Amino acid sequence: MSLTGSELTSGLQTRLSSSLPLPARCRLAVNSFTSKVFIPSKEQVVLDWLLTSLDLKYTERLSTTPTTDDTLLWDTLQTCLSHLTVCPPSPPYKFSTVPDLLLNILPHIDLSLTPVMTCVSSLLSLSSNHTPDHPNWSNLLSRIIPFITDTTNDLLISSLHKVVEKMTPDPTLDHSPLVTQLSELYLTHPHPSLQRLVTPLLFPSPDPYTPLFSHLAGVEGKYHPGQVTSVLLSSLSQGCSPLLILASCPDQPTWLKSRLFSLLLSTQGCTGLVDSSTVEGGKLMMCLKKRSRFEGHKLFKLALPLDLAVDIMPGYNVAKNVQDVVKELVIAEGVTEVIAEIIEVVHTHHPQLLEPVVALILEQYLGKPEASSEVFGKLVDVLLKMRQLPKMISKLFLQLRSSEIGLEWSWSESDMIIFGSALGSLPRVQSLEMWKTLNYHFSTDILGSECVPAKADNVARVLSPLLSTVLSHSQLADHNLPSSLLPRIQDLTETTLTNLETMFAKEELSSAFKTLLIEATSVLSDLSRLFVEYRGLKQFESVAAFSQKLVARIVDNSDWQDLPLARKFMLRFGSGDKNSEKIYAKIEDTMKELELLPNIIDQIPGEILIKAVRKTPIKSGSLLENPRYCSAVVFVLLDKMNKQENFYIPGFDQWRNQNDLSSLESYLGKSLASCFTTLLHAEMPGSELSLEDLDLLGKLPLEYLPSVLKLGATLICLSQVFRKSGVKTSCFRLVARCLETTDLFRFVDAGRFLNQILVLDGVTDELIEVVAKSAGRFSKTIKDIELSFQQFEDNFQNENNLHLKASVCLLNSLSKSLNEGAEGTDKKIAGKALADRISKHVVKIFKQKNLDNEEQINLLCEAAAEIVKLYSKTGLGKMSKLVHKMVELTFSENCKAWKYLLEEVCHHLEHFETEMLPENWKLSAWEALAGRLDEDSQPLLRSLVKIADSSELEQMLQILLKDDLLDLKLWETIISSEVIESSSVAKKAGIEQAVTKICKLLRTPDYAQLDRLPAFLNSVFSSSPPCVSTQLEIVCLGSLLFAPKESAPSSLTSLSTFLSHRGTLSTRTIPITTSLIRHFISPPPSIPTLQALQKVLGLFSRHKADYSSVLPYLLADLLHLLSSLPPQSKSILTTSLYPLLDMLDKHSFEYLSSNLPPATNENFKQTLAIYNASHKFKGKV
Repeated sequence: MSLTGSELTSGLQTRLSSSLPLPARCRLAVNSFTSKVFIPSKEQVVLDWLLTSLDLKYTERLSTTPTTDDTLLWDTLQTCLSHLTVCPPSPPYKFSTVPDLLLNILPHIDLSLTPVMTCVSSLLSLSSNHTPDHPNWSNLLSRIIPFITDTTNDLLISSLHKVVEKMTPDPTLDHSPLVTQLSELYLTHPHPSLQRLVTPLLFPSPDPYTPLFSHLAGVEGKYHPGQVTSVLLSSLSQGCSPLLILASCPDQPTWLKSRLFSLLLSTQGCTGLVDSSTVEGGKLMMCLKKRSRFEGHKLFKLALPLDLAVDIMPGYNVAKNVQDVVKELVIAEGVTEVIAEIIEVVHTHHPQLLEPVVALILEQYLGKPEASSEVFGKLVDVLLKMRQLPKMISKLFLQLRSSEIGLEWSWSESDMIIFGSALGSLPRVQSLEMWKTLNYHFSTDILGSECVPAKADNVARVLSPLLSTVLSHSQLADHNLPSSLLPRIQDLTETTLTNLETMFAKEELSSAFKTLLIEATSVLSDLSRLFVEYRGLKQFESVAAFSQKLVARIVDNSDWQDLPLARKFMLRFGSGDKNSEKIYAKIEDTMKELELLPNIIDQIPGEILIKAVRKTPIKSGSLLENPRYCSAVVFVLLDKMNKQENFYIPGFDQWRNQNDLSSLESYLGKSLASCFTTLLHAEMPGSELSLEDLDLLGKLPLEYLPSVLKLGATLICLSQVFRKSGVKTSCFRLVARCLETTDLFRFVDAGRFLNQILVLDGVTDELIEVVAKSAGRFSKTIKDIELSFQQFEDNFQNENNLHLKASVCLLNSLSKSLNEGAEGTDKKIAGKALADRISKHVVKIFKQKNLDNEEQINLLCEAAAEIVKLYSKTGLGKMSKLVHKMVELTFSENCKAWKYLLEEVCHHLEHFETEMLPENWKLSAWEALAGRLDEDSQPLLRSLVKIADSSELEQMLQILLKDDLLDLKLWETIISSEVIESSSVAKKAGIEQAVTKICKLLRTPDYAQLDRLPAFLNSVFSSSPPCVSTQLEIVCLGSLLFAPKESAPSSLTSLSTFLSHRGTLSTRTIPITTSLIRHFISPPPSIPTLQALQKVLGLFSRHKADYSSVLPYLLADLLHLLSSLPPQSKSILTTSLYPLLDMLDKHSFEYLSSNLPPATNENFKQTLAIYNASHKFKGKV
């Protein structure tokens, strides 16, 4: 029996509506919905049944607790909706009843259940696609959004955003509940769709707002809100968050956003447009009671920048409104995090508005120790740009004078760092003005007869750091100080000194006064000392006398010594003998302070310093490079070593003169030199030193000590090395460091010393190398070794290779002497004789060689290289067999020195006979290099390229290209290597192929050499003549974009190399050049990046006409970057802009001024003013 389609549909409807158990009907719904059996309109039947059933289940029940039937229906609906998204029916289901259904069941469902939440999300999305104009969307969203929390699933949030984006609400209805709820959703889950919906609801036209703003501002006359404005007023009256409303407001006309911003500020309890005496204004002010959070700072972020000239109401513009809000918030709350955010936003967009309220902000800032120092930095930046930093000081103290005694004021350390860095960029005249202002407030607000003690203490805490920072950072004693300023500086110094003496004369001083007295005296003494010592101005000596009086008072009063700065002050200025015992009574404290203040070491008496070094020596820090401290350490260790008094060590009073430490002819130098004769002949060289003593000696810069101190350190180390037993390995290392550059062999027989070193147990290769190389530098030492060489040969042992090592080092040292200077000198004659004896000795060792001894073979390879260097020009003679055999071994044995030997062969190739070298040795060496390239390979690689003929070089490069050996460092070396003239074509062809392959590899995602790319391309751009074609060079320039952002400095250096070496070609690549600049400054650039950029921009002037059309746009980007940089980086970039300003014409200046944003335009004006005043060329050409 066959059924028609309508009968199947009717049967499905009947079964679903029957009295069958609900699980059975749900299974039937799922099976029929998801099966491929054709039932007309089955999707509509099933979905209608499910939605109707849910509606009935929730609206006709008494209990609110979810039941098993509810869960079953939601699971069934979820399955059907999931299938619907995969296989949509035709025609599609409209879901037109969904808004009504959800409105009915929303109060009863639990959205925290996953099936419920998933179904509701799907229904919202599907229904909004088909029925975007349903009248209940507004009501539904108003009710569903309150259920949203921070933990709500993103699927439901996404569905709500989709509904908001699709729906088309009726503009004639009251949508204030919807606006209120959307504003809450905007706080937790912002999305552009929210603004797109609210904008037409509230701002279809600016016309309705003109009468509204007039009414709220208190203009007389009757006012009846229209549809649009009533929605706004109703929403705000219900406590709606203002952020979405402001974000949805269009930017044009400018007055709309400005006045709306002022209105919304009023709803936050701030000064604004709203007059509470008006009808609607009174209603709005009632909403302040409903406000649960302050959102004024967020309003500032959304609103600014604004047109400051727009009138909020007659005679009251935006600028005044912003200033009033900042002022009242600072007074009410202090400088909190919220207020700091507002100050930052105003500083970013309208910094000039902060100038009138700077003093008030600073007063509140000083009373909040936890306030961010960025606030102070912003204020300093504003006054610095307006050139009114001295005015800030005046305003601050006038504000403090009028304020009541409340919180304790104080600066942070970071505040003074910011202030000090700003002082460095000021003209000295402004620094003097600040000094004058501080002197005035010192005398009136601190020392004045009408001062309240508590208030004076507070002012002292503010003034003390400012005064010390001004005096220490203003460069008032600089060598180029105009002489006309000296009288003013002298007057100011005398005034400050008078104030300090007045304060000093008081019997009782508070802690704040004492701190001010010490801190101000310290910096004033430093400044005066510069004038006295470097300018010879004796009139400043009175400050030093006062500092001594203050030291005496601190020393005599223990309560003063508890102050943090008191101890430091005593150490720096208390150099008198009468105070030394009291100041340096505690040795542990002295060493701690010495570590913090290394410059006080010259003021510490010698006896105390020696005691301190004996007890608690310092083993780190800059003090280890101080000659006096090094003298104390060497003296103490010599004294420990000389317990048996075998040596004469002068007392420490002989070690104080710096000139004596550098003169071997001094009494100290001669005394220490005489000790070495005793040492080398003594059976007991000296007492044993501990590991701690040797570690302390090792911390000193032994290689760079003054010559006499180095002799002392050498004496200490050798006394330990020549002990019969228990020689520590570290001693050999210390001796090697001392002997790198030494005067020891002026007083000691070098040959005997070398032989004594060679027989020591445990002697290191490093020490042998240092001694041998030092001994081969001078005529005396060469003759010493010549006289002792027989003993050197007699002591030879083939097992330990020490004699061979010494021989190689001696040959290396002699080769430098014999290959340089005039012939026939005593040094060359002695050196030649010694070299001959050493070479014969090496040949003897070679005849007894052991191929299994890798160290010996390596040393023989080095010896062969030195022999080639010495004898290749005059003929190798009997040593040719040694050289020939070692060259063969370089290709068969694992010999570390093979590169060194072959490099010397390349350098002296013209002196070699062909049969002495293996066949195809160049290609063999090249293949070996290509297989194990490292830093040591570059010299040999350059040498092989230099001596290769055309066919050989072509084969070498093809070996690399065939095996895809495209190491960038390798090819960079090849590009920069010299070649003979006949090989230049082969070199260019090989490099062209390699660079092409490398440029293609750059695009692959796993390319591992991007960090080396800038240096490689730099070698391509700097090669002369060009090593690749013009087209490939342009590709290489664009390839810099693949370099990582961390390589920005080196990438910009490569760009500057291209602009410098390829001037004509660079005019065809201007778009690439500007793109590279923008690319590498897009992250906040580092100082090295800005310095590299400076070189690039400086090269534009070579082609002024070509770059003039793009400069305004590039300059705009750089000016925008300028506003976000810290002071040091800003100064570098500002200097870089001056060459570009030279290249701009009148129209470019006008274009920039009229198109830059306000904040950027302020930077441009300031930069242009400095450029015109100090940098623009105004002479005649």
